[in-house]
Amino acid sequence: MIKVAIIGPESSGKTTLAGMLKAHYDGFIVNEFAREYLNDKSSYEEEDLLEIAKGQANLEDEGISSDKNIILFDTNFVVLKVWSDLKYNCCHSFILDELQNRNYDLTLLLLPNIPWQYDPMRESPSIEDRMNILQEYKKQLELLNHHYQVIRNIGYGRTQESIYHIDQLIASQNRL
Repeated sequence: MIKVAIIGPESSGKTTLAGMLKAHYDGFIVNEFAREYLNDKSSYEEEDLLEIAKGQANLEDEGISSDKNIILFDTNFVVLKVWSDLKYNCCHSFILDELQNRNYDLTLLLLPNIPWQYDPMRESPSIEDRMNILQEYKKQLELLNHHYQVIRNIGYGRTQESIYHIDQLIASQNRL
């Protein structure tokens, strides 16, 4: 089984890319629990992040138990850590523990180089904010020593660039 996380600032095409990769590889997508959790809320508080983290952990565990060879994660605990730090200037120990204990074979870090689209759950429309968030994700991935690739292309090229990196990972694992 190959586990690929897809992260990036708001409105960088993560869910769209996950769907394209699912179709290409006949994979399984672990959705972003925050979307489901926050759907009925007009706002959220710091304690909601713990509930979101627990829900995300459960979804990830279910995804890992699927019979698919490629599991795609439409977010991960790097996002929860960075968001918690940026929004509340702290991070719950559960999120920090999960961050250390959850491993992915590859993380695709998407540049926010597509137009921001309004969504009631999004909070950072400026490109400056989105680039700052991207840098925080990158910093966390490096601190964790996670294997990641920055995805720079847009449109169909974004999918092709991602497929290239996943295929490289598959080929390297087949050589072992």
